[in-house]
Amino acid sequence: YLHNFLACNRGLEVADAVCESQSRSTYENAVLTKKALEASHPRSVMLVTSWFHSRRALAVFRNVWPEVAFGVHPVYAGATFTARFRIYEMGYIFSEYVKTLWYMVRYGIA
Repeated sequence: YLHNFLACNRGLEVADAVCESQSRSTYENAVLTKKALEASHPRSVMLVTSWFHSRRALAVFRNVWPEVAFGVHPVYAGATFTARFRIYEMGYIFSEYVKTLWYMVRYGIA
């Protein structure tokens, strides 16, 4: 499972980066991250995740924690489109469409 890395409030400093690694889904990741960061009262959080997962991750985090301004920094495999779009990512890309539909039905997140 690919987890989202987060950077909170003060810019992207290594000391501010958080990785939640107990979750088994993006929704759980958002819920557990909220619990872990609530005490610090962040105003904004930057999600760092794979390019094909970034849209759904952003929607889920905004839904779970609407009081925080979320942004997303998608990560690519390479510098050019052909380098970014690896054949092994096809399964992940397809599964994102399936998962997006599931999240619309299960959580009402589009």
